[in-house]
Amino acid sequence: MKLSYFLCIIANVVLIVLGQVLFKLGVGKEGMTFSVSGIFRLFTNGYIIFGLFTYVFSTLIWFYVLDNVNLSKAYPAQSLCYVLMAVVSAMFFKEKVGIKSIIGLVLIISGVIFSVNG
Repeated sequence: MKLSYFLCIIANVVLIVLGQVLFKLGVGKEGMTFSVSGIFRLFTNGYIIFGLFTYVFSTLIWFYVLDNVNLSKAYPAQSLCYVLMAVVSAMFFKEKVGIKSIIGLVLIISGVIFSVNG
């Protein structure tokens, strides 16, 4: 896989994680209720709106990747979202990442290396 395509995948991963963080911040600020007013409040929340825009942009990057990279190589690399999200969750939300999770994340990284280079 060319480096430029892998960098696009990394950009896609970063944007997906950023979108999820923004969604969490937005829901945390507003709370989530399944009512018309609750849903309206969410979709007028700046965090949610910006999160949706990051998802749109990440999808456009993903379209470019899909046009240029075999899906069997690109899709496993996207599992780096799990790794980055665990790091971001620990750093910014003070969530605990235990040893079993760390081992799992190392296995994901190993799998991505084997999948992309295989």
